[in-house]
This record gives sequence, C-alpha cells and structure tokens, in this order.
Amino acid sequence: MLSYSVYKVMHLVALFALLMSLGGLVLARLNHSDKHFKGRRWALIFHGVSLFFVLLGGFGLLARLNIHTPWPGWIWVKLGLWLLLGGVTVLIMRKPEWSKALWVTILLIAGYGVYVAHYKPF
Repeated sequence: MLSYSVYKVMHLVALFALLMSLGGLVLARLNHSDKHFKGRRWALIFHGVSLFFVLLGGFGLLARLNIHTPWPGWIWVKLGLWLLLGGVTVLIMRKPEWSKALWVTILLIAGYGVYVAHYKPF
C-alpha cells in the first residue's frame, strides 16, 4: 500500500489531467470543430485514464484514512461528481452549442468537489 501523500498527489494530478482533457474537448467544440477533430482520440484517452487515476487515488486516500463502509455522505457526493465529469464528454461531443456553459459548469463541478472534500458537509 502506498503512502497518504502518494495517493493525494495521484488524486490531484489525475484531477488536473481530467480537467485539461475536458478543457481541450470543450475548446475544440467551441471552435466549431466537427466530432472527429484532430486530437479527439488523445483527449478522450487522457480523459478515461485520468478518471481511473482520480478514482484510484481517492479510494487509496479512503483506505489510508481508515474510512470504511458505510461511507459518509460526502463520499457519495464525490462519486456523483466523478460520474458527472465522466459523462460530460457526451454533452461536449453532441451539443457543441453548449460549450460555453459546459466550460463554466465543469469548473463549478470541480470546485464543488474541492469544497466537499475539504469541509465534508454531509
């Protein structure tokens, strides 16, 4: 098992990579690229890999903090936000007219995740 610090760095770097990939996809669609723009495959692979490492780092942190089932509510909220960030690519690809709104929404989702992780309100 890795240390708390390693899991935290993994979780945060993967989150940054996730946001980078989503930002790239949104910007490409905002510039009226078609669905099969150059770099799409790279961004989607990066998105999937970073989603995995966000989850791996998060569960590693839970293990290091000795948080077991039943999980507190804030963990369920974070899993829901993870699902939203995982599924938002569908909207990015199918609704390019929503790109500006999705740009802000993705940032708000990530910010809310930080808030929930830090303050654990549930």
